[in-house]
Amino acid sequence: SFTKKVTVRNLFRYKKRIFMTILGIAGCTALTMAGFGIYSSISVILDKQYSEIFNYDLIVALDSDSGEYTLEQVDKALEEDENAKENIEVYMKSISYEGIGDTSLMVPKDTERFAEIVTIKDINTGERYKLTDDGVIITERFSELSGLSAGDEFTFTCGGEKMTAKITAVAENYTLHFVYMTEGLYEKLCGAKPAYNTYFTVMNDTGEEAQKELGEKLMAMEGVQALSFVKDTRESFGNTVKNLNYVVALIIVSAAALAFVVLYNLTNINITERIREIATIKVLGFYDSEVSAYVFRENILLTLIGDAVGLVAGIWLHKFVIQVAQTDSVMFGRNLPFWCFAAAFVMTVIFALMVDFIMHFRLKKISMVESLKSVE
Repeated sequence: SFTKKVTVRNLFRYKKRIFMTILGIAGCTALTMAGFGIYSSISVILDKQYSEIFNYDLIVALDSDSGEYTLEQVDKALEEDENAKENIEVYMKSISYEGIGDTSLMVPKDTERFAEIVTIKDINTGERYKLTDDGVIITERFSELSGLSAGDEFTFTCGGEKMTAKITAVAENYTLHFVYMTEGLYEKLCGAKPAYNTYFTVMNDTGEEAQKELGEKLMAMEGVQALSFVKDTRESFGNTVKNLNYVVALIIVSAAALAFVVLYNLTNINITERIREIATIKVLGFYDSEVSAYVFRENILLTLIGDAVGLVAGIWLHKFVIQVAQTDSVMFGRNLPFWCFAAAFVMTVIFALMVDFIMHFRLKKISMVESLKSVE
């Protein structure tokens, strides 16, 4: 139609404005999408780490010098407690790796039962890995920081001597660093069976009273060094996430305000530069709604193009921010859910429509006679 042809003509007529509008909208969309993406990446840690990966409720740490008798006593107490649904013995040792710091070596007594409460899987495919005597499994963030991957050699100190084991897989994990190893491989490398010093317990009731009762009972026993309830850890980390969300909200609001300002100024300049043209089409008989459509059709089209460019740029911006913001001991979620794309797109379009609505009243006030009398 004639009006659409005019729209295309005007778009290519004002090339600088096209470039500035698309660039401005793309930047706003990318920032907004990065903000939503950061929120998603931070929030996902809680559910991923403490619901999908860690399925136990309590860690009971024993004194390394407590001996076999204490282990049996604690084992008996947990077995007799009605709230302790399942208990798995694990040998945990803090090992240091150059440039990374503390890493926890985990050697479960029963690998099959251990796999039920600690999910060891691929971060991309979700494929579950099995612990075997062929090698160790390291976690994702440890792999990134150390530069090690499946097939490489992992070196650690055992009994004062350096031992080397092959890395069979890299597992999904978001908080701290872990190296998983079977009892058989540990015995082969270190020449002795691991001295189990930790219990991973699944509880029937994780309420505050139930936790307090079981905690007091265990802490009263000789040889029990510390208790760590996953629920408390999750709540503590959740408070940290809430504080980070304020920063994310600031990014989103700033990006939205930037989108509004960019669109408002560019539209205002567009109307000012073309005021005689607009007055002319009003003289020719265009209604107010038709005049608005004549001008704003270009804005909407450029907004959609800018949105498309911004969504692509947002993927790379989100990836960059996540890599820079995450710490050595915490890995943020990497995936961008669909709602992040949709939210960034819709928010920018809403602001574009708001600007068009405001400017519609300015177009209505344009005086046909005065505008045509003005010197171009």
